[in-house]
Amino acid sequence: MKKLFVVLTTVTIFGFYGMAFAVPIVDQEFDPTNTNSMSFIGGADNAQVFTVGITGQLTGVDLWINKSSRGDQIDLIVDIRTTTRGIPIEDDFNTLAHVEIMYSDIPIPIFNDFYHVDLSDFNIQVLEGESLAIVLRTSQITNQAIYSWEGSYNNLYLGGRLYFRIPSIDTWTSLGADSDAGFRTYVDPDVTPEPDLDNDGILDEDDECEDTPVDEIVNSYGCSIEQLVPCDEEWRNHGKYEVALTKVLKRFVSQGLITKKEIRAFMKEKASFDCGK
Repeated sequence: MKKLFVVLTTVTIFGFYGMAFAVPIVDQEFDPTNTNSMSFIGGADNAQVFTVGITGQLTGVDLWINKSSRGDQIDLIVDIRTTTRGIPIEDDFNTLAHVEIMYSDIPIPIFNDFYHVDLSDFNIQVLEGESLAIVLRTSQITNQAIYSWEGSYNNLYLGGRLYFRIPSIDTWTSLGADSDAGFRTYVDPDVTPEPDLDNDGILDEDDECEDTPVDEIVNSYGCSIEQLVPCDEEWRNHGKYEVALTKVLKRFVSQGLITKKEIRAFMKEKASFDCGK
């Protein structure tokens, strides 16, 4: 079992040649020492959303997890993902970090404690106030509960909540505003993130659409639906606008950014607009 010494303040360690190395500090935390609930991973995926409190580099997470000694020995996947409106994105291939942990490395239930996952190699730059998700799932789809992520309800963590979904079937569903799984996040504040002026989660150097409105869902190029299919463009007619809009909406669904239900709501809303009329 991997244990981690928790550092609650910024510490600087000096090497033999006087070089200073910053030690990442605990940013967000929910410690379910007195657990009263758990989420099972195997038959379902789980995601804990959190809000970044310190700008810098996300270097690791701790997870209060253990494994079942029965059933299939399937490896565990830990993803770090962006969120849209506080909900984890659906796309399993669009992640900030993807770590596969061998079944044999996860502690057995008798040793309940935090398990550390190192993310330093992924260079995840985070900004204060940004909403991200820790996603746990198995490397193979199974109907067995291989792992458990312990937590509690009626808690005081206000920066996010716990979600679950059935792989390849459901979208993310909240387990309640007061339900959370045990976790910690570590941030190195000495690593200054590259600029993201419109705060859409896409760095300016990769952002093809500037000044995206707040809380708009964007693709990997930093473009929202409205920016890709602007209503005020000179469309030949409303039908042409709807065709272009439908293509973009389907692309956002395939990328796990929105659901099919949201497509219908979006199309209904735009039907009353004068785009192309």
